Amino acid sequence: MSTTVVSFFMDEDLKENMEKVCAEMGLSMADAFTMFAKRVTRDKCIPFEISAVSSKQRKATI
Repeated sequence: MSTTVVSFFMDEDLKENMEKVCAEMGLSMADAFTMFAKRVTRDKCIPFEISAVSSKQRKATI
């Protein structure tokens, strides 16, 4: 399997925090993003809920 470079911009603090969390799980960021891409490709959806409604708004309606 050949590989390619994927590049995008991310908040520096977010990147540093993600690197720490990934390292705690024994993963690199590349591993985590590859897992995400494989899941999206397999399931043809984002593997978590995306909503224009905030969690606070959602709880207020319950």
